[in-house]
Amino acid sequence: SVSPLKSRYKILPPSLKNVDTIADESGIRIGMTAIKGISLDCARNAFLASDSKTVGEFVKRVNPNKTQLEAFVKAGVLDHLYGRAALWDSIPNILKWKTNKNKRTSMFDILIEDKDDAPLERRPSTIWDDKDYMDIEMETFGFYIEMSPEEKVHLKFKSTDIKELKKGKLALIAGTYTMRVIDTKKGAKMAFLSLVNKDGKTDV
Repeated sequence: SVSPLKSRYKILPPSLKNVDTIADESGIRIGMTAIKGISLDCARNAFLASDSKTVGEFVKRVNPNKTQLEAFVKAGVLDHLYGRAALWDSIPNILKWKTNKNKRTSMFDILIEDKDDAPLERRPSTIWDDKDYMDIEMETFGFYIEMSPEEKVHLKFKSTDIKELKKGKLALIAGTYTMRVIDTKKGAKMAFLSLVNKDGKTDV
């Protein structure tokens, strides 16, 4: 759980400058190795390419596969180069561009490549809201970095610590949940419910 840490330290999102998670006077900076789908070698390559001026330059130097590129985008480590939602929509074009680039062998192709850059969507197909970013944080890291949905609700409504409630007292609990339904061998339906909050995810 990161909740005890969040009560004492500021949790900072990952950047290309940090391979491992570190703590300093500004807070705890999540390292790229904490991003699901990013190996230590991939994180090190990204660190070496942290001075890239464009998305295309970063992709050329790191050569990420589809899973790694998606993880970098979702984690927000490329936000300084391009808008995250538009960059997410651009991933298929970037991967196609990267494949074609790797096939170039002639001197003429190399000269063209020096001026070539990854094709990016000018506008995202959908505008991401706070919930989208929260969902991505949970999917990418397994916890919320900035703020969980219930923490956002607490900003609007007066809340009480559940430990302070008396037995038999009715209470309204706000939060989020995920549900997965499967078919058993006997053909019956079985549901798995998980409650999600700032501490992480727990199965019910």
